Amino acid sequence: MLWLIFWNVLKYIYRFKQTILKKITLLFLFLSILNFQFGFSQLNPIKNLKGKIISESQDLEGVYIYNQTKKNASISEKNGYFDIDVSLGDTLLVSSVQFKKNRFVISKKEYESNLLYVEMKVYVSELAEVEVNKYSNLNAVSLGILSKPAKTYTPAERRLYAATSGGGILPIDPILNWISGRTKILKMGVVVERNQIALEKIDYLFEDKYYVETLKIPEDYIEGFKYYIIENAAIRDALNKKNKTMAKFLMSGLSAEYLKNLNEKN
Repeated sequence: MLWLIFWNVLKYIYRFKQTILKKITLLFLFLSILNFQFGFSQLNPIKNLKGKIISESQDLEGVYIYNQTKKNASISEKNGYFDIDVSLGDTLLVSSVQFKKNRFVISKKEYESNLLYVEMKVYVSELAEVEVNKYSNLNAVSLGILSKPAKTYTPAERRLYAATSGGGILPIDPILNWISGRTKILKMGVVVERNQIALEKIDYLFEDKYYVETLKIPEDYIEGFKYYIIENAAIRDALNKKNKTMAKFLMSGLSAEYLKNLNEKN
């Protein structure tokens, strides 16, 4: 009987040691991956790179800048300025209807530059005289630059994307940002920016007298009504599409709700 008890004790000790060894091995593997991922993210971080299109042509607005590595895109503004998130080694494709395509890899020199200059060559054809802004249906997909529309980001959305995206076996940056609460703060920033953009579009499309004379909103409550309606996804969608008719239709229904709530409070 004693030898049986002794034998079971030995087996238990052996299994216990095996379990501890496995846990130590897994912990060592996890720490190795963590160290590798952290080191890689530090060596190759995402940067919001600012750039400028330069060319003989004066029409530098509306040029597509597409990051083929990260699958994000940007469009140049007036005078050719743009910004896009990149990492060292990413491939950028720059193109538009009036320029020849320019594809290049982000080198260390370009990555560390304060302003990246991208030289574009004009097509030597009748296309050089086309007024591109007249053709609203021209875009990266119709021009064959992209197979489907690429996601474009606002500054706040870019910061959130950088904080929540990560590659490799174990995405370290998103985990650390979630633990620290930075992700939550950045999400709030996206909402604030979204609302600010919507407010600017409303101010552009509608004068104060429209709220007072048509919607019967008291003048002192106009700003409150604006903040009330921008929480509505359908309103924001109509504003983004510059569909003033649809915006008016939706605002009419929301104004009735707003006035009802206002009367109940008073």
